[in-house]
Amino acid sequence: MDIKKAKLMPNGEVLLGNGKLMGHRQYHQEYKKRVRVPDNRDSIIIGKIALEYRKMRALQNGGEGDTLFKQHALEFRARL
Repeated sequence: MDIKKAKLMPNGEVLLGNGKLMGHRQYHQEYKKRVRVPDNRDSIIIGKIALEYRKMRALQNGGEGDTLFKQHALEFRARL
C-alpha cells in the first residue's frame, strides 16, 4: 500500500496523505459555517436581472407596480 506522508502547510493546517485537509481546533467555528457559493447558472442570473428590472419599473411608476402587469390584469378582468 502506498500511503503518502502528511504535510504541514504554512497556515497551520495539515494536508493528509489521502488529500483531505485537517485544520487547527481554534478555527473549529469557522469550519462549521456553511458558506453559500453564489449560483452562476444563466437561468438564475436572468431571473435576478428580471426582478431588478421589475423593481426599477415599479419605482419609476411611483411605487405602484409594473405598468405592463397592470395592463395584462385589466385585460384579464375585462374578459370576465
